[in-house]
Amino acid sequence: MKRRLWTIFLTLALVLSLTGSAFAAKPYIEVSSPEELAAALAPKAGILSLRKAREPVRVLLRSDAAEDFSGAKRVLHYADLGMFVLEYDSDAEALAAVERFGSDRAWLDTPETGARVLDGGTNDVDPDPTETPAPSLTYTARSWGAAEMGLEQFRNNEQISAHLKDRHVTVAVLDTGADMTVPLFTERPLSPKSYDFVNATSDLTDITSGAAAGHGTMVTSLLCDLLPERTELMVLRVFDDSGSASRTRILAALQYAMEHGADIINMSLGWEKADSSYTFLNDMLDRLKAYGIPVVCAAGNRGADANTCYPASYETTISVAAVNSTLNIESFSNYGSSVDFAAPGSGLKMITLGGALKTDRGTSFAAPHVTAIAADMLLCEDFSPAQIYNNLRAHREDLGYAGQAVNYGWGFPRLGDFAENAITHTWSGGYTSPLATKDTDGTRHYVCPVCGETHEETIPATRSEKHNPFVDVSADIYYAEGVTWAVANGITTGVSDDGPLFAPENSCTRAQMVTFLWRAAGCPAPETAESPFADVQDPDAYYYSAVLWAEENELTNGVDETHFAPENTVTRAQTVTFLWRLAGKPAVETDNPFADVTEKDYFCAPVLWAVAEKITNGMDDAHFMPESACTRGQIVTFLYRDLGYRQCGVWSVEFGVEVSADADRFQLRYALLNSTLHLPHLLEAL
Repeated sequence: MKRRLWTIFLTLALVLSLTGSAFAAKPYIEVSSPEELAAALAPKAGILSLRKAREPVRVLLRSDAAEDFSGAKRVLHYADLGMFVLEYDSDAEALAAVERFGSDRAWLDTPETGARVLDGGTNDVDPDPTETPAPSLTYTARSWGAAEMGLEQFRNNEQISAHLKDRHVTVAVLDTGADMTVPLFTERPLSPKSYDFVNATSDLTDITSGAAAGHGTMVTSLLCDLLPERTELMVLRVFDDSGSASRTRILAALQYAMEHGADIINMSLGWEKADSSYTFLNDMLDRLKAYGIPVVCAAGNRGADANTCYPASYETTISVAAVNSTLNIESFSNYGSSVDFAAPGSGLKMITLGGALKTDRGTSFAAPHVTAIAADMLLCEDFSPAQIYNNLRAHREDLGYAGQAVNYGWGFPRLGDFAENAITHTWSGGYTSPLATKDTDGTRHYVCPVCGETHEETIPATRSEKHNPFVDVSADIYYAEGVTWAVANGITTGVSDDGPLFAPENSCTRAQMVTFLWRAAGCPAPETAESPFADVQDPDAYYYSAVLWAEENELTNGVDETHFAPENTVTRAQTVTFLWRLAGKPAVETDNPFADVTEKDYFCAPVLWAVAEKITNGMDDAHFMPESACTRGQIVTFLYRDLGYRQCGVWSVEFGVEVSADADRFQLRYALLNSTLHLPHLLEAL
């Protein structure tokens, strides 16, 4: 009996030891979203009054993989940011962990190391706290900067409002939250995506009454004053009852803003005694820039070098100093090479807790002025952060001295000139449909990306020699008509204005070839925004949409499953294959005249089809030279003979598509491509 009990005991011990080992293999909690991270760090119900005593000491660690976390009572892993949050019982344990992991990637994350709001703290209360704003096109903002910077004029301009139509911009505000009882926020509701990262809830009613609590309400009300009603404010509360915004919470809020549609971020907060070790937000700020989201920060209020205020000091943010109504720098405002611009930062009336009016100062309130100008620019066009920065520089008044001044950065932004240009249509590159032919006119269509208004221009028929501007394309050369047709329809251009030159003997790349086809098709938008090719990943590349469209319509499969090889020279075989696939892969029964084209070649059917359709005759009677580079002159000739030369009005009767009787073959294909039927099935006979 004793032996049996001993055996059971050993078995249980073994099971427990194995269970313990399995637990130790992954002693951390995974969080996969900013909301989950906020929930994991939120104060627990019932111990709020004891929170300061019960709160663990946290360390923020930049790491992609689990390390030696011994001594930590709890570990959270936020893989998307490459961060771990380690919790310890004492300051000494946490400091030892920072030393062990290294201060270049580990930071204390406690109230003592948190960010602070950056106001000037004059605390002057306006004598009339009952005034509320009246939302209308002729609304008058309280900030003197609204009129001085052109923000009020922009907001009240009916022409701009009509031009912008349905465009919207979302401004994320990382701060102390906003008092939702203020009438301003009931008349102009805040974004439903607003979030309280302190309590991990979308309910923003838990706003404290501490000294810093009204800061976010003032910043948010100021932005409401400055911005048109078509802008939406996403309030993200990151400051707790002690007035501290932890590093972890700010990281999570920035990630949340990016994931939930913020177009620009205002951060009237920071660490005012930062040194070179303050880098914990850098990766996130770089990611925001890559996503096209500008971040505007207060430069700080210590009257010191702005390089000591983080994250305003980081290169990807826009740092804003404070000036008074005479446009002179305020003595409290930070200065130096980190300052980008100066904006109104004193004598500003704003709404605070309970709806009372308060006159206050600080770089906290200068930053929203620049945020508002940037948001107005984004309303007009989808500018990148770099373009926003350049626009602010281009539309500013120099202060101190010309250029980037030590106190004022690049100066005082003004919307005046930009607002005048904002109501001017900015036409897109346009598309052509139908294409002009030798004998018939075409039409070029343009759209204003801001308001959606359209504009059309006639493309004259290309028979006239006056359409050929190139000194290296003689009228009697075989590709002359093709060059004239392609240039007139915007399919390709010359290579130099000095001459000008077309360079007909130069070769083309595969990217250029599919771009020619895409332009001929009217630049249709691809259905997907994600490329299947590892070497076609830059959405700003001129050929990106063309390659996606070509792949969707089975015009190309790439050189293998994951590569398109955009910079490879396009061959004669590849060129006719693109055209054959565009035609729906029609079968052709004809003898093969070429010794260098065999039945096993992928390009055999395309070559025979191209010869039968008189698109090409080969390089001589017996050779097609499929692997030779296809020159610019040859490509436009193939395109012209296939898409812009022969008449095929009879097909419009068979397919029931309204195309004029003298339409060229491509015009019919274009009509079919934009019908409800699928291209490859419709075009098999063409």
